[in-house]
Amino acid sequence: MSGKRRGHGEGSIYQLPDGRFRAAIDLGWSNGKRRRKYVTRRTGAEVVKALKEMTVLAETGRLSTKRVPTLAQWMETYLSEVASAKVRPSTLHR
Repeated sequence: MSGKRRGHGEGSIYQLPDGRFRAAIDLGWSNGKRRRKYVTRRTGAEVVKALKEMTVLAETGRLSTKRVPTLAQWMETYLSEVASAKVRPSTLHR
């Protein structure tokens, strides 16, 4: 990785204390909060490649600004949409 500064809107790359590298891309503001996506890799070259891929996804609108659901939210969705079609009602009730 070179020591040159990145341009505005190109994302950030920095090294973590454990030696790995992290890249962050700004997705703008949503509900009054700044939304960023992060990716962590072992080397600087790997994180640069991942940042380029994230940038392409963000520009095409395929990178979600929504947060990852909590375990409680995911279980609620799983029970109502997935498990209800695959298990008996008595199992679902338990």
